[in-house]
Amino acid sequence: MVTMEVPSIGVRELRELMPISSAGDAAAAAADDNDEVDIDLAQSSCLVLDCRAFLAFGAARVRGSVCVRWGALERRRSGAAGMTLERAVPCPEARARLLAGRVASLVLVDEASPSFESLSGESTARAAALALRQHAPRVPLVFLAGGFSSFHAAYPELCRLSAAPPELPGSPNTCTPRGGHGVTPLYDQVSP
Repeated sequence: MVTMEVPSIGVRELRELMPISSAGDAAAAAADDNDEVDIDLAQSSCLVLDCRAFLAFGAARVRGSVCVRWGALERRRSGAAGMTLERAVPCPEARARLLAGRVASLVLVDEASPSFESLSGESTARAAALALRQHAPRVPLVFLAGGFSSFHAAYPELCRLSAAPPELPGSPNTCTPRGGHGVTPLYDQVSP
């Protein structure tokens, strides 16, 4: 495993990096009628990369963040090559800003890890950090201490929550035990 240092920032530091406009502004009103605030991603010098599972990102996220696409299938297919920049920053506009040098800092967000050092070697955030160091080595890379859960607790108005998807009849609404070896996520509990 490659050792790399990625400093942590707190929720307050992330809030200070985010350009916020009020809902009364024309740009914010055009973005989404239901939003209280809007993060102007095109004007932001900060790029927030959400390293949680796609379903978690779809349910709730930091406004203006980009979901890092690195599921189990991509991980197996990539093998030793690791994550590509297209997986780390799947949004073409955000990737173009990064490559053009218009991003001053990259922020990795997971669910609730206290620091980058506490992540497992196979974590999405660690794979994204390696890809970003390779493709954008001069851009400062930081990790949000406490992850999305801490940011949401401190700044719920800066998070976007989606309506809960309808439950399947007879399906559990949480993870189920798997022979005492952890839990099986909901998306792996039913056949395709």
